[in-house]
Amino acid sequence: MLLIFDFLLKYKKSYFVFLCLFFLCFLFLFLRINYTSDFSKMLPSVLDREMRLFNHSPLSNKVFAVISSKSDLSAQEAAEFILAFIGENENLGLKTFAIDNDFLFSYFHYFPNLWNLSPEKQILAVFNKKEIKERVEKNIDKLLLPTGIFERKIIALDPLNILPVFLEELKVFNFSNSLDINGGFVKSKDLTQILLLFDYDGNVLDLQKSQKIKETFEKIKENIPADVDVFYMGAPRFTSENHETIIADIFRISIISIVLMIVLFLVFLRNKEALFIYFAAPIVIVFAGVITNWIFGNLSIITLGFGSVLMGLTVDYFLYMFFALKSADENQKFKTAQEMFKPITASAVTSIAAFLLLLFSGIEILRQTAVFCASGLIAALFISLFVSPFIFPSKNKQSREIFQEKQKVYLSYRKALFILFIIIASGVAGFYYAEINVSAESLNVSSKQLKDDREMFDKITGSAFNKNKMLFIFGSSIDEVLESNEKISALNPKYLKLSNVFPSNKTKEKNIENWKRFWDDVKINQIENIAGEVLRKRNLKENLFDNFYNFLKTARGEISTDFNLNMFFNPIINLDAKFAFVNIIPSDAQIDGIEQFDCEIISNDLLIKKIAADVLSRFSKIFLFLFICSFIVLTLIFRSLKLSLIAIAPPLCGISAFFAASALFGIEINLIAIYALPLLIGLGADYGVFMIYQKKTGAKLHPTKALVIAALSTIIGFGSLTAAHHNVLFIIGFMVCSGIIVSILTSIFVLPSLIKDV
Repeated sequence: MLLIFDFLLKYKKSYFVFLCLFFLCFLFLFLRINYTSDFSKMLPSVLDREMRLFNHSPLSNKVFAVISSKSDLSAQEAAEFILAFIGENENLGLKTFAIDNDFLFSYFHYFPNLWNLSPEKQILAVFNKKEIKERVEKNIDKLLLPTGIFERKIIALDPLNILPVFLEELKVFNFSNSLDINGGFVKSKDLTQILLLFDYDGNVLDLQKSQKIKETFEKIKENIPADVDVFYMGAPRFTSENHETIIADIFRISIISIVLMIVLFLVFLRNKEALFIYFAAPIVIVFAGVITNWIFGNLSIITLGFGSVLMGLTVDYFLYMFFALKSADENQKFKTAQEMFKPITASAVTSIAAFLLLLFSGIEILRQTAVFCASGLIAALFISLFVSPFIFPSKNKQSREIFQEKQKVYLSYRKALFILFIIIASGVAGFYYAEINVSAESLNVSSKQLKDDREMFDKITGSAFNKNKMLFIFGSSIDEVLESNEKISALNPKYLKLSNVFPSNKTKEKNIENWKRFWDDVKINQIENIAGEVLRKRNLKENLFDNFYNFLKTARGEISTDFNLNMFFNPIINLDAKFAFVNIIPSDAQIDGIEQFDCEIISNDLLIKKIAADVLSRFSKIFLFLFICSFIVLTLIFRSLKLSLIAIAPPLCGISAFFAASALFGIEINLIAIYALPLLIGLGADYGVFMIYQKKTGAKLHPTKALVIAALSTIIGFGSLTAAHHNVLFIIGFMVCSGIIVSILTSIFVLPSLIKDV
């Protein structure tokens, strides 16, 4: 290594010019990084198929607008205004329709394709001369009213008023049984709440479009009466809120980190050369960002949020080198730097290994974090070893020390072991009592307004999207999945009802034949005679209902029968060159016969179970592998099993502290925290390594002050994340902050008692 320094001294100016140009190139690339806030990157890859199915299901690419008012009239007017307002903004990509006369007219003509025993029985029950006459007279009375001009088309089409019977079939879409169709809208039972459904034809992760949708609903709120409340739910809202929350968090975290780092510098360092410690951090972040973007094609803004973490870790290596060089004479400067190579490299290797193991987590956000932090730490290691010796001062510029350099033993050997036992035991108890949530929702934003709106949405829809599961029936063609769905539905009529309104071509032909069979000449002539008598009595044209009679005879209406209900609800998806029909069923429903078909069931509970199984499997392997690797590396470095065990003690205490603190403060542990937990081994082991080197080489090269400041910088880096409102950033900050505090305290006050006789 001294040969390298001799070479660098000879070409010092060229060396620094090269590094400056190198940094400027990376800075240029950093400014051109493709940033993303894709929520799916926070989910395990084991869910890739399930998430792709879910993202192509009828529940995906939907935006729901919820309108609430004490007056049903105000709610209705607000709903009409929102439809008109959004209809004028075509660039939003939101499409909807009202269940208006045009829809009813089209649906009426299409219904022979859906004809089954249910409407047949209902119509047959009222098919008598008296009932037919009363219905015709009632419809003609409506036709003669001033408002009848608006309903003339549908009245002339349906003189018997059999449309309500047809509309009964649409109740299969009311999965929550808490909503009804009324006045052309989906409303709550008391009519004061309206649910508008919009198809979203864009990418739900498109931030620009998501922001436009948010701005549109903000304008809508400004233009509706004060007694009406409106909010929207759907993936675009989570996309925009996730992005805004994380951006605000990054700004807040950065300010807090910078301020605290400045305080740390002013209190403990107060040396102009030491400023390089903090100038090096942005260089490392730029390098890490470019490398991560190059590998993954984008950089998650959550990963960028770990910039404060990387800054805190980066500072450690420069602090160790700074204090070591301060203790050296000018002519021994590079030799001292060489002596620091082994401890700093050992410290870096454990941290880099901890991050790199996150590559096996199966979660892209953690894989990005692994590359981001590991590449950054490699850059920090290089700069601290081969750049900082040219910048940091030597002994003749040493400042007053605040901490004593002499190693102290505070506890007896037995007391030290007892404290370790208490800490680890509290961690075991904390693990038992802590609340662990591996659901996808635990990774999302959790603002109060969003929680309130989500609760209202679940109340209106009867938690239809949480209390149900989806049954996917696969096939090579649309008609194949429709036929398979009909067969499974026949075995499960209680739960599977969509087959009645989404029949296969074969069933449509059968339904039309049954329609023609039911509406025979006898029934049609009877209606014609009764209706003709009423028309003559009212002096109206007897051919008023001719289109209706022709429709009953032929099952063909005035419009094309290409109409289908896909505009209302499309349960057919196309994924991986296969089609699937999606049924939404109660989560406790047991479906018979699915083993005979290509089927798959997805629900929140099943996803959580799959995530939990994946977490347990991957986490156990990652944790065990890291523990064994760290132990082997430390044993090779120290050539002592006992010293290796001692070095591992601080991170184990840190992990225990995290679980104990989570249980004590009631903090929910989410999926990301569990996967990232091994970080505490790599980070906490640094302090054990440092204390052992202090024992082996004395406090001259490894002063306790350097250890404390390094720990404080890491605590600041991670601790600032606890100011985040996003669950992922907060829990990582809380985990490492609580763990590092206990790790450093254990290293300073407990480890000296364990290594004093080594």
